[in-house]
Amino acid sequence: MGRQRLIIVCAVPGSGKSTFALRVIDRWGAVSFASETFAEELGAAARSASGDLTKHAIVHAYSAMGAAVATALATCELVLAVGSFRAEEQRRRFRDIAKSAG
Repeated sequence: MGRQRLIIVCAVPGSGKSTFALRVIDRWGAVSFASETFAEELGAAARSASGDLTKHAIVHAYSAMGAAVATALATCELVLAVGSFRAEEQRRRFRDIAKSAG
């Protein structure tokens, strides 16, 4: 197996992050994880009355995605983490995951 790589796809909602991820998956066989997928695991509790993700859902999403990414990096050469990554703590956590994987 070659060197593991993590691509962190970070941008505002609706900017094409998922489209980019699909192209990377198709072209290079990457494994991809999206924060919103993990937030939706919480069902209706993931959204506020206005439809935005709740703070709890965001914390859950990035925590669960971090664990999934770390696990995938043990066996996959190319992993994508897709999300808005609005908080510096989220970005730092995923940089640390990448460093830990080498």
